[in-house]
Amino acid sequence: MNLFLPCHGSPRSGASNPALFRLGFRPFFLFGAVFSVAALAYFMLWMSGAVSVWPSAWDALVWHRHEMLFGYTGAIIAGFLLTAVPNWTGHPTPKGVCLMLLVVLWLAGRGAVLFSAFLPPMLVAVLDVS
Repeated sequence: MNLFLPCHGSPRSGASNPALFRLGFRPFFLFGAVFSVAALAYFMLWMSGAVSVWPSAWDALVWHRHEMLFGYTGAIIAGFLLTAVPNWTGHPTPKGVCLMLLVVLWLAGRGAVLFSAFLPPMLVAVLDVS
């Protein structure tokens, strides 16, 4: 029972949610793919010398490895699980506002790791793990 947000909604309320946030795989697959291309592009620009600013406290290669494993792959796994779990358990997964909040939390983790040179290490760790 959710006391705070209508995460699952009724069959009628689904029509008011944007299509992107009606099923778990949609935002995570989309943003995971966009993130992987953007992260790889920024990494390649930095490696080539076209970009001289590196905002992460982590070494570029360590950052790249971490983000491709935990950023990209984590998003794809989350999208798969949010799609498959209802079939396995018969329980609905988050959609609408709650799904949006999950995506924002995932994006906050990616941003925190990228800009970790300017953030407290504990905040970066909490957002990344979340």
